[in-house]
Amino acid sequence: MVHGCVLGCHSLAPLIVPLSRRYQTSALNLFKIHAVSMESPVSHAFAVVLNDGNDLSHVPRAIHVGGSGNLRLTMADGSTVTFAGMAAGWHPVRVRRVLATKTTATSIVGYF
Repeated sequence: MVHGCVLGCHSLAPLIVPLSRRYQTSALNLFKIHAVSMESPVSHAFAVVLNDGNDLSHVPRAIHVGGSGNLRLTMADGSTVTFAGMAAGWHPVRVRRVLATKTTATSIVGYF
């Protein structure tokens, strides 16, 4: 037994690497193996570009409005609705498009 190591300390050397060196290239994600559901925290975000003719790249689980105002949306089911005076903050709406016409809310971010 060398220095208290049954198999010899050289066999344990690869296991004794500081966490900071093992995960240098990316953040440690302890939840990577867990299933994602609608109740899970969001893991992706994108700036919403207002557009009357094109859908978003993804249907988000929620949006965040940075500056309150009117928000004209095409919902995931295809219906179009205007939310008048939408407050700044998180809103659990699933939308396929945020229309430029009649939208006065600002700094909109989609999350999925």
